[in-house]
Amino acid sequence: NDGARCADTLELMTKRGLHIDPRLYTVALSACARTRDLQAGERIVALLPTGSTTARSLILDNAIIDMYGKCGAVKQAREHFERLAVRDHFSYGALAAAYATAGMASEVVSLLESMQQEGIVVTEHVLSSALAACGRAGDLALGEKVATLYRDAGLNSVVVSTALIDMYGKCGAIEPARSVFDNMSKRNDVSYGAMVAAYSAAGLAREAVDLVEEIIRTGLSVTPYVLS
Repeated sequence: NDGARCADTLELMTKRGLHIDPRLYTVALSACARTRDLQAGERIVALLPTGSTTARSLILDNAIIDMYGKCGAVKQAREHFERLAVRDHFSYGALAAAYATAGMASEVVSLLESMQQEGIVVTEHVLSSALAACGRAGDLALGEKVATLYRDAGLNSVVVSTALIDMYGKCGAIEPARSVFDNMSKRNDVSYGAMVAAYSAAGLAREAVDLVEEIIRTGLSVTPYVLS
């Protein structure tokens, strides 16, 4: 696969003493993340110069966290994150996604709170990851914490609002889901789909059908996502 081939190439270049641009490591790690190839990813990490991570590009370090997270190696992702002398919102986002993928809702929310305390910009990506984890865990209390952080950040995002609807729906909180939906200044097929799914999960077939009819009236496409 692509990850293994990248690792093979970088090992050969290292063996021959060739200079490797840090960007090549980043591309190779991204290939490992894409193919979920932890073994190849660890081979690439082993080739990196030892010593302080401050001497390396933060982009590269973020790619390492992302690779570990997408390969399900949450412990390694967290350890690398903690070794960073400098972090940005991408660092936090990569770790948040790792936690969310692993279903570690409380850890994602704690990370969000740390971002806020340290003055790091809380992005749509991190908020959406946190809400997805809360929804999968069925943890409404944690989801409400994320909703509060979203409001405090002063964001107005279709992506996050849709993730909120999805979280509320999966937690069985239909009224808050509908409230978020009604207060959205813009909606797309994914927003409608999340609300339809919330109604369906609650056994509210009539409301779900009414909403599909509303989609048709507004001129939006009734996509497979909406009907799923």
